[in-house]
Amino acid sequence: MENEKNTNNIAPEQPEEQKGMNRKPLVLVVVIMLLLTNAFLLWQFFTTRTENATLTAQKQELKTSLDSVSAEYNQVKTELARIQQENSGLQSKLADADAQLQTQSAKIELLIREKASVDAIRAEVGRLRNMKNEYESRISELEAANVALTSKNKQLDSTLVEASVKNKNLQTENSALANKVAIGSVMKAKDVSAAAVKFKSSGKEVDVKKAKDVQKLRVCMTILENKVVNRGAMDIYLRILGPDNSVLSTSTPTFMFNGQYMPYTTKQEIEYENQDKDICVYWGDKQTPYAKGKYTVEVYAGGNLIGKGDLDLK
Repeated sequence: MENEKNTNNIAPEQPEEQKGMNRKPLVLVVVIMLLLTNAFLLWQFFTTRTENATLTAQKQELKTSLDSVSAEYNQVKTELARIQQENSGLQSKLADADAQLQTQSAKIELLIREKASVDAIRAEVGRLRNMKNEYESRISELEAANVALTSKNKQLDSTLVEASVKNKNLQTENSALANKVAIGSVMKAKDVSAAAVKFKSSGKEVDVKKAKDVQKLRVCMTILENKVVNRGAMDIYLRILGPDNSVLSTSTPTFMFNGQYMPYTTKQEIEYENQDKDICVYWGDKQTPYAKGKYTVEVYAGGNLIGKGDLDLK
């Protein structure tokens, strides 16, 4: 009975053909999975290669763009250097603009060194170009102003030359007029006569010829009319020179003549009325010794010699 129970619990073995048919679905699944894996790997390979090609192209484009914007910057920088060199005479008036250009150039060079985005660099280069254009416009304005100033200066120089010529002509005319006035203002004395006199007990004046009889010397003259000279008080100076050519004087008075102080014998103040005026001037006394010989009389007024006369004593 027990053997029958054991025999009943053992399953019957499947035939080999049936086993092979059971494995086919599994193999098919594995093949499909392998095919899918290969397809994925192949897709991934081509995708990576495409991405690498795209990245390489992008890098090359970026390098080309960077080279282009760097070349553009260098071109602007070269143009600026040329402009600044050609207008070196205006640098004092462009100091602020030069400083701004240098700051902008330094900013661009920093972006290039740091490999910033091409768009950022190009934007800054564009600003630099605009600044360069404004710089050129400023130079044009300064040059135009300089041209106008030069023209104005030439006109002013011409005016100054004309004024200088007129001034010289005026100075010449004034000098000539001053000379005429100076000449016209010189007083004249005519009929200058000198005589030796003595006085009688009655007080009467008598002319004498001998030196031993002389008590005083008398000099008479006519001061001529001169409308140029101002009316009023006027000093008349006499210089009486003896036979030894020394000035007769009881003191040492002087007056100015030709920039020098000259001794004189005596002076007399007159009231001049711009018309002929006759005057006589006396000098000397009984105690004054007189030598024999020729005496010369010089008459001065206004710093000028206006007349001369002489006298002989025996």
